[in-house]
Amino acid sequence: MSVPQQNEALIRRYFAYVWNRGEVDLLDELLTDDYVNHTPRTESQPTDRNGLKDLVRTLRGAFADLEYEVLRVVCQEDAVAVHTIMHGTHSGALFGLPPTGRHVAVAQMQIEQIRDGRICAHWRVAEDLMAALTRPK
Repeated sequence: MSVPQQNEALIRRYFAYVWNRGEVDLLDELLTDDYVNHTPRTESQPTDRNGLKDLVRTLRGAFADLEYEVLRVVCQEDAVAVHTIMHGTHSGALFGLPPTGRHVAVAQMQIEQIRDGRICAHWRVAEDLMAALTRPK
């Protein structure tokens, strides 16, 4: 298997198990010790591996049916670009917003930098989730 193919397998595993199943302990294996999230959700959110674990738990607590649909993956030797749609029903509090019961589909573009078979850095551009939850029906 080529390095880009290995990188794609890593990213698909990351979304399938961490985001879609909530297996945050797997992040210790999938992320480097010096992992940096360059686009945290809030200014106070830690940008390290533990901060990402907290974010996964927060989102899964707010969206019990959370699922990331991987639409497209483009791989290089040291980076992967991923086009996803985050689906879920807002059934729990999220960053101070009480549950709205709304189903959302939020498109995202993510770049994951890979080093030695592990994710070492993350960047994301996404539609605004909070706006999707609070705009008039």
